Amino acid sequence: MNVSNYLRRQISKLSLTAALVLISASSLSTGANAASNNGNRWYQIEISVFSNEIPADRNEELWSPQRLRLTLPNRIRRLVEPLDFLNIENFDEKVLGNISLDQTRSSAQRSAIDASVVSNSIASPAIGPFPKITGATFKLPDYDRDAYLQLPDAEGDFQQSNRALRRSANQRLLFYSVWRQPILSQGAATAIYIEGGESIDGQSELQGSVTLRFNDNQDRVVIDANLWLGEYSGLARSSLNWQFPDLPEQLTKPAQQDTQNSSLYSLQRIYQLRQSRAMRSNEFHYLDHPALGIIVSVKPYTRPDLVSPDTAGFGF
Repeated sequence: MNVSNYLRRQISKLSLTAALVLISASSLSTGANAASNNGNRWYQIEISVFSNEIPADRNEELWSPQRLRLTLPNRIRRLVEPLDFLNIENFDEKVLGNISLDQTRSSAQRSAIDASVVSNSIASPAIGPFPKITGATFKLPDYDRDAYLQLPDAEGDFQQSNRALRRSANQRLLFYSVWRQPILSQGAATAIYIEGGESIDGQSELQGSVTLRFNDNQDRVVIDANLWLGEYSGLARSSLNWQFPDLPEQLTKPAQQDTQNSSLYSLQRIYQLRQSRAMRSNEFHYLDHPALGIIVSVKPYTRPDLVSPDTAGFGF
């Protein structure tokens, strides 16, 4: 590695490193009590993935399509988003429009529209959003007990580092999530599908998977990361055969409108990060790469017992 490039990289990361130190101190203080529970096999996982936007760093290695191994594990799933429980496609936009009244209307006009909204609501009480699954099988997300459910950002410790990444001219935050899950052995673990960044021509520029599992001794959580980042530009298409793999059926989602005009951008290169790291609980860990970086922490989590209405004292 070129020494001058290396020093420049380290200098550019000083602000991010300071944020990571704060994360480490926060994680150690908040996770000390949970770490004492040796029988706990649930963990809270927090991951940020960011790109290194310095071209000199990305060019430190020789990238070739023949060297890529863009494969996903057979046992893989997406994280669950709270909105996945609801169907908002059929939400009555007319009702929403009426509720957001134009302030130039008179009070009499507003009263008349309010009465119309109330009348329509009585005639059709379920105006949305609707549950995606109706009947007895539908349930609201349980943030304390559900596995692989994305938690609010406030549940994590990476706010400081994420702010530093968003403000940086040399890094760009591509993915962030915090969730809880049981940690299993290598043969039984389920991988998490990762995607982020911009969407161009129906492809997210960041794709891949992370698997959280136990090591052979069951005393460390291991992260197996296999991520790839597409580099796009307005230049003519590269003569090399850079190509993203097709997603398995269980990961596909309905086509969404691209955030970039695909006719103006072409795929020039794909960078791949493949690393495994055994981690200590209640510490942050940083996986470095010329084009990508991963910040990850794992904290033991005590999953509460399911409380029935009778035991909760509701008297139903």
